[in-house]
Amino acid sequence: MSKQIRSLVFALAIGTIAPIAACNDTSDPAAAPAPRTVASMVPRITRSLTPAAAEERFGKPDEITGSGLLIYVYRVEEGKKIHLGFPGFAPIIYATVVDASGGSQALTLRD
Repeated sequence: MSKQIRSLVFALAIGTIAPIAACNDTSDPAAAPAPRTVASMVPRITRSLTPAAAEERFGKPDEITGSGLLIYVYRVEEGKKIHLGFPGFAPIIYATVVDASGGSQALTLRD
């Protein structure tokens, strides 16, 4: 292949790849999802909340744990975590916020 053809192929490849790479740039802060906070989550924790609805409202949990219960754990600000307890895929039975030192506080489930 001649040097001119190689240069042309290279230029075409760069011209095709560069715009795609620019579209995938996730460094734009406006495009990033807002961080989870206790204040933003609490009003949306209702008695009818199911695991599927929790994922729609808050995104995928950071952890899923539990033995007999399905417990979704969401990390929030200042090292805190919100635990949402579900009996399988049925509506929520409890919610707590756990602080960085391990202390917990029950959250009121809204109607």
